[in-house]
Formats: sequence, C-alpha cells, structure tokens
Amino acid sequence: MASEEILGVIITFNPEIPALLGNLACITQQVTKVVIIDNHSSNWSQWKELAGNNAILIRNETNVGIAAALNQGLAFAAGNGFRYFISFDQDSSPGENMVAVLYQAFLQTGKHTAITGPVYEDFRLGASMNQHTISSAGVISPALTLITSGALYRTDIILSAGGFCEKLFIDYVDFELCLRLHQQNYLCYITRNAVLYHQLGNSGMRTFAGIRFIITNHSPLRRYYLIRNKIIIWKKYGVKLPGWVARDVLSTLKTIFGMLLFEKQRWSKFKSMIKGMINGITTSI
Repeated sequence: MASEEILGVIITFNPEIPALLGNLACITQQVTKVVIIDNHSSNWSQWKELAGNNAILIRNETNVGIAAALNQGLAFAAGNGFRYFISFDQDSSPGENMVAVLYQAFLQTGKHTAITGPVYEDFRLGASMNQHTISSAGVISPALTLITSGALYRTDIILSAGGFCEKLFIDYVDFELCLRLHQQNYLCYITRNAVLYHQLGNSGMRTFAGIRFIITNHSPLRRYYLIRNKIIIWKKYGVKLPGWVARDVLSTLKTIFGMLLFEKQRWSKFKSMIKGMINGITTSI
C-alpha cells in the first residue's frame, strides 16, 4: 500500500485519554503520518505531550465543530501532498489492515470513487452497525452514505465538492457530504472486509415489545443538532433521494421513541429536539 499517500486525521474534544492514546497507537501502525485537530479540549494539557510523540497537533482556540475541524484536516492533506486522508473519531480504532483494504477498494472501483468506508462494530453493544448501502451484493458495495470515522477520502474530489458543510457544525456532516457527492456523480463504497471499532455515544441496547432499541444517551444539545440537521438534509435531498430520506425518518422516529422510553433527561432532550425541529425547518444550506 502506498501509505505515504494517506494522512490520518483524528478530531478530538475532551477525549478519554487512555482510549485516545490506544486508538492513536493502532492508527499509527497503518498510516505514516497522523494529525490531531483538537476543538479546544478542557483536558488538553493532560494528553498533548503524550499524543504529540506520535502525531502533529493542531489546537483550535474554540470548539469550531466537527465540519470545520475536518476541513482543517482536508486542507492539511491537500497542502502536504496527501492524495487521500482517513478520518477518525477519538473513540474509534481500525481493525487489522483496515486502511490497506480501503485503499485497495479505491484501486478496484475507478476514478469516480470519492470515499470508501468500512463496516463498523460498536464495542459496547457487541454488535455490527450497518451503513446505508445501495446493494448488499459483494464485498465492495455502493453506499449512499458513510459515517465519517474510518472513511478514506480522495483529497482532490472532496476539495472540488466544497469540503464539509460547516453550517451543520456537528452531526450529519458526513451524510450531507456523501449525498452531495452522489448528486455530483461521485461514488461511495462500503468495504465489508474492513472493520472499524466504534463507539456510538454512551450506547446500550434495550428491548420493548420485542423491538430492540439502540440507546445512545446523547445530551440535550446533541439531540438539538441531530434533529435540526436531519430536517435540513431531508429538505435538501428529499425530492431526489426520497427512499433514503424515508428510511432515515422512520429510523429517527424509532430513536425518539426509544429515547422517551429509556433515557434520562428525556423531557429536557425532547424540548431541545422541538427547538431543533423549528430551527431545522427555518434553516437551509
């Protein structure tokens, strides 16, 4: 693998230090250079020197959001001659040879491929989490959307598409980019023999009336951004991609029901979601 062509990008915000350092050690085994972009973590002083032994550190003076931080990683990749970059959340770790497998998927799928992504397993749930695939056939399958963490991006295509949408700040930044690329006739692929170990919030599994619910225990603020950004994206892409939007709406309704059944601060979260719904209806990108 031409690993010198691939930059690793980790976005951090108040990380759990042992997990971050362990994940960084795994990532540096698969790429030759890593940049950590920190969104003004309060515990920065406790880990910056330890992480700085294995990565280039960039610290923002404020929390600029995931999209802006990813655009910083994109700019670093472009400015330093990296043809590809692979992004990671602070709580994600690549499976064996994951980066090499994603790179090979680029070589096999052609010049219009913008992103290749892995399947991912939540190590708290002990379950595989499916992405939005177009087809389930084959080891490498077209996908409408991929999550940011573990995704391998082609730098020049992401630049030409306009990068990550900073107006969204956090949540659904990855999906919006994938849908925008789709409209520009670029392709995304999921690679089933590449695995990312990922943590979805403070997650757990609950059952009600025989139905399983994934409970993420996101904060009221995250609930606000999630529903606001979902509605913004549903409005933007609903006409051209009604099937994807319909599935996402149904998934969201199930998530809200599970939150009201099982999570703490449920009414505070629900009120934040109402505010997010209103702002989502009135905001466009």
